[in-house]
Amino acid sequence: MTQPVRTSDIVAAYRRDKRAEELRDDWFYVLYRVFSWVMAPLLARLGVRPAAVTLTGALVALCLPWLAWQGGPQAWWMVGAGGFLFSVLDALDGDLARATATCSPAGAWLDAQVDLVYRVLMYFAVGLAAGTSVVGSLPVPLAVVGLLAAALVLVARAARTATGGPAVKAAGDATGQGTRAPGWQLAYGFFSSLDHLLPVLVLVFGALGALPVLVWWLLVYSAADYVSSFWMGWRAASR
Repeated sequence: MTQPVRTSDIVAAYRRDKRAEELRDDWFYVLYRVFSWVMAPLLARLGVRPAAVTLTGALVALCLPWLAWQGGPQAWWMVGAGGFLFSVLDALDGDLARATATCSPAGAWLDAQVDLVYRVLMYFAVGLAAGTSVVGSLPVPLAVVGLLAAALVLVARAARTATGGPAVKAAGDATGQGTRAPGWQLAYGFFSSLDHLLPVLVLVFGALGALPVLVWWLLVYSAADYVSSFWMGWRAASR
């Protein structure tokens, strides 16, 4: 008889296969892992497939602009909550796949594509919920600013992927074995992982009535992320 998947199995699989890379490159993603570890054993017992979780996350992502458009003054918390739910599901599908030994290249590809769609729609939804800013005498739709920030995020991610990963794994392999990551790499991982805090930031800035400030910050952050990714890639390629 097959033993039921336990939370300890989920955490053990995470520590074995993912923790070293995530703590190096995606610090704040651990926030969503906590919820995933609670949910994954239940879904495993119910026979839910990781791909089903991924596709559910895709549906949540597709709803984000609609929530921003229809939510009115309360759109900020709907978008923030939706982004948080997506992030939990995004962590959950991988944890579930590792714990049930159902990891596959197709599943990883699907997860990556859905993640890209989420980035664009989340940034767009935040801008849509924020409305319009006035720059000088020119009204600027913040949805456009959000899309520009999303484009920069995707370009930065492409730059990182082209050079072997978010933190350019030359300073340590993906399993965490061997050379320990240097301080500059850890600092870069911290900076790059701020993107994963976006749902929380939306809830905080929205509650403060400062969502337009967050949108402009996202544009600056995304531009800085691209510049740093370009520099990291050039540094690695020049060795």
